[in-house]
Parts: sequence; C-alpha cells; structure tokens
Amino acid sequence: MDSTTSTEQGLLNLLITVGNAYPAIQLLLSTFFVLVGVYLVGSAIKGIYDLTAHGTFAHGGYHHKTHGGLLWRLFIGVVLTALTYSVGLLGNSIFGTEVSSGLMAYQTAGASAAQQAAVTAVFEVFALCGFAATGHGWLTLNASKSGQNQVGAKASVVWILSGIGLIYLPQVLNAIAALTGLNVVNLLLF
Repeated sequence: MDSTTSTEQGLLNLLITVGNAYPAIQLLLSTFFVLVGVYLVGSAIKGIYDLTAHGTFAHGGYHHKTHGGLLWRLFIGVVLTALTYSVGLLGNSIFGTEVSSGLMAYQTAGASAAQQAAVTAVFEVFALCGFAATGHGWLTLNASKSGQNQVGAKASVVWILSGIGLIYLPQVLNAIAALTGLNVVNLLLF
C-alpha cells in the first residue's frame, strides 16, 4: 500500500472528523464567550454601582476610569453573551441575504462526495477560528477601552472583521469569484 495514499486518506478522515465535531466545538466556544460576557456585564453593573455609591474606583479596584469605560464593558459583555447572534447580525450586515441559507452553504459543482466533505470541513475549521477571533476582538476592545492595554480600537475592529470574514469564508470567496472570475475552491480541487 502506498504511504502517500494512506496519509492523504488519514488527513481526509481527520478533517471530516473535525467537521463532524464542528457543532460541539462551536457550542463550547460559544459557552465560553457567554460566561465571559455574563462576567463583564456583572462587573460593569457593580462598577457603576461602586462609582455611584462611593464616588471612586478605589473601592472596586477597577481599571475603568470613567462611566464611559464601564458602559463599554457593559456593551461588550452583552455582545459576548449573544455572540452567535452578533456574528449572524454582522454577517447579514456585510453579506446581505446571501448568508440566509447557513454558514456552510458553499457547494462545489462536480466534486466527489469526499471532496465536498473535505471542503465543508475546511470551511468549518475556518469558521471555528473566525468565531474565536471575533470573541478575541471583543475582549481586546474591552481591554482597550478599560485602559488595560495600549492596543487601541483599530486592532480590535480588525480582529472582529477578520473573524467575521473567516466565519463567512464561503461568501467571501463567492464575492472574490464574482469580482475576479477566479473560483479559488475549484482551482484547489481540480
């Protein structure tokens, strides 16, 4: 038996297995960001209370120096709590009705079942990376607005939009194909 063929088959099986685990992994990531969002909302509400009741941040030891920083924390916590819906909202805002058929709607014409499964699994892996990048972007924005780092809002927006682009990679590739006439997925498959 040729070792290259068995290696390719093994990689294909691994890719399809990761693709089959996509819903569970996405649920795990979503649960993590929901818990972080709930923490941010709670700490923002407590921070606003401490600032109002005590007139200082010294009581709570917060990084935020203004009500605005706490309001940003509250907003980012709400977005993270509903990150799946926030991603859908941003995706529909960018791509319009093209995403109404689901995240993995990209179909390759003339591809075998194994090729279609591999393409779907690749898009699912990129979607998971995009979901993590979007959540990271919102957390970076929170750290920027609270004065915990010097990154700034621009880097956070890049993380968020890059994550949305990875989640909706099929639509991004369709837009590139419409602009350039070059279908990247078919180029790689055939």
